[in-house]
Amino acid sequence: MGFRDFTVTGLDRLKRFINNLLEKVGLRKNFRNAIEEALLVGRIVARANAPVLTGRLRNNIESEVLQFGNALTGKLFIDLDIVPYARRQEFEHKSKAFFMLRGRQAAERELDRLLGKPELIEDVLFRGV
Repeated sequence: MGFRDFTVTGLDRLKRFINNLLEKVGLRKNFRNAIEEALLVGRIVARANAPVLTGRLRNNIESEVLQFGNALTGKLFIDLDIVPYARRQEFEHKSKAFFMLRGRQAAERELDRLLGKPELIEDVLFRGV
């Protein structure tokens, strides 16, 4: 059986339609809110598990939602200019290593829980669609 060439047209139109639909039903806002809420949980968990001597490391654990084109993502981070020893604490501390990893995992679990909410599914299926 041989291969056949084919051409797909209308992808730009479909992309515009999907983006307009997402804006119309408010799904982007719901995703942003879910990411922010999940990051808050992650930040709390990371701070609770961070090693504390002066509190500088713990107090500089931050989060933010980033948008790249139409994609949203979350970032849990420590500014290494302010806390240059953070990387060593994450990987080498005797009892509190991987505090940021624990925070990230908590944020991922929370995001999974939030995106499973019936309200988000209802927004996609029934609100103005």
